Amino acid sequence: MVTMTVHYDERNKDAQFLANIIRSVSYMRVEDVKKTKKNSLDRSLDDLKAGRVFEAKDGKDLLEQCLNK
Repeated sequence: MVTMTVHYDERNKDAQFLANIIRSVSYMRVEDVKKTKKNSLDRSLDDLKAGRVFEAKDGKDLLEQCLNK
């Protein structure tokens, strides 16, 4: 048994047509995989939990911290 992963833009009519043909073949099985992309809020919360957050008094302090690392 071979597993193939095909990524396509579901807005593309030709790609949808091809996916439907593959689904119609009886000996092939198609599993739809939904893309789970985190939004910016979730990524920010992950940064907070991981401790990847820094504080600076002002812009000058921020630049000093960035250049010293």
